[in-house]
Amino acid sequence: MSNFDFLRECFPSMFEKMVKAESRVFTEPLSAAHYTRLALEESVHIIYQEEQIDLPYDTGLASLMREEEFRRIVRPEFSEGLYIIRKTGNAGSHYGSTVRGQDALISIQYLFDFLKWFANLYAEREPVLPGAFDKSFIPKVGGESRKISLIQDEAKRQQEAMQAQIEALQKQLAEQQEKAKRSQEAFDRFREQQKENREELEARKSSRKEKISSEFTEGETRTHLIDLALREAGWNKLQFGRELEYPVVDMPISKSNPQGNGFADYVLWDDNGLPLAVIEAKRTGLDPDKGRIQARLYADAIERMHGRRPIIYYTNGYTTFLWDDIFYSSPRRVYGFHTKDELQWMIQQRQTRKDIRQTDINVHITGRPYQIEGIRRVTEALVTNQAGSGTIRGAKRHALMVMATGSGKTRVSASIVDVLFKSNWIKRVLFLADRNALVTQAKNAFAEHLPELSSIDLTREKENNTTRLVFSTYQSIINKIDHERFC
Repeated sequence: MSNFDFLRECFPSMFEKMVKAESRVFTEPLSAAHYTRLALEESVHIIYQEEQIDLPYDTGLASLMREEEFRRIVRPEFSEGLYIIRKTGNAGSHYGSTVRGQDALISIQYLFDFLKWFANLYAEREPVLPGAFDKSFIPKVGGESRKISLIQDEAKRQQEAMQAQIEALQKQLAEQQEKAKRSQEAFDRFREQQKENREELEARKSSRKEKISSEFTEGETRTHLIDLALREAGWNKLQFGRELEYPVVDMPISKSNPQGNGFADYVLWDDNGLPLAVIEAKRTGLDPDKGRIQARLYADAIERMHGRRPIIYYTNGYTTFLWDDIFYSSPRRVYGFHTKDELQWMIQQRQTRKDIRQTDINVHITGRPYQIEGIRRVTEALVTNQAGSGTIRGAKRHALMVMATGSGKTRVSASIVDVLFKSNWIKRVLFLADRNALVTQAKNAFAEHLPELSSIDLTREKENNTTRLVFSTYQSIINKIDHERFC
């Protein structure tokens, strides 16, 4: 028996994948997550075929799910769950990624809701849909163990086989369209058949009442989104009472909180037992900025309890803000959480960051008066004095210099990088240009002026996370960002 028996007759291939996923939840969660993602991908392609949606240039799952027509058809309440299924399945496809049995189970439960909706509308015969998800069908222990490498090989073969089926289907549709275009009469018949298929689908959809409810509350979905983002940053071990729902004391007294106690949604810890960050989570439907004051109050309480002020995050699961309020007065939006190493670096900077306005400019790199003047104006824009004290505070985070051809733009940028490194403001630098030739030219110039800093050209070399200077074209870095976000 399986939770997905309703797929057995109408979508047998999808049914087989989900039976395998269910059987491997706790014995092989990597494999279970990947099979769940494959089933999702198969259902998405069927929707494209049934609804006659034009395929985008990029036929990857993330791209297909981003298409406006697809998002219009699929019920909005499924979007968070599909995102979780895809990201968890991606982790299951890469060696070294962490997927727990509970993660695989959550992914399967989200797909259970979605596939009930999917089968109800797209199965030729109306299926008998089950009620709530039955966890008793999930084996707790058992099944033959396999090495991760074997799991990955099998998953890869499944993915390649399905990709071949998809490509064959796309080729078949393209051939049909090409043949139809050669003859107006055949083309008209082809369009008429499409119209009939559309009418049949709409009639089927209107005749079937949707009785599908979500397995998870909005709060649970938000938690899954945040937990997934934390795991992507390496925070794999989240324990209740420590990283989750951490109890804090000495909060402001109020009628609703007469004891001054509370629970921080998430606290991330350093190896020495001191806090690195606190995260305040709000409902997905709320503006995350509503958590700003609450997050700061938790940071105040944790600082009094442990003697170190944590970095502040507040999020609704989709939009996340970071606030290092010791140095910057305003929060900034970020697109994920930082790793432990990155947070340790941010905490360390509180003691080691110097005033860049006082750092010497290397005149061997930029010795012309206008170059020195421009660099000084940039440093003055980025930092200011703390009112009433001798400490410095961050001001603006961006600066723009417009320079004429031949005035030494590359030298000025190298000199600014030199100042920022010597002042302990940065660890890595990204240099972007619009042509490969300019990337090569800039890399060579930086190697001449800053030989002590390692560098890499992403258009020619493999990425290395320890390299200090990274050079790339705009398109190369956009492709890498898209791959990280949507693969």
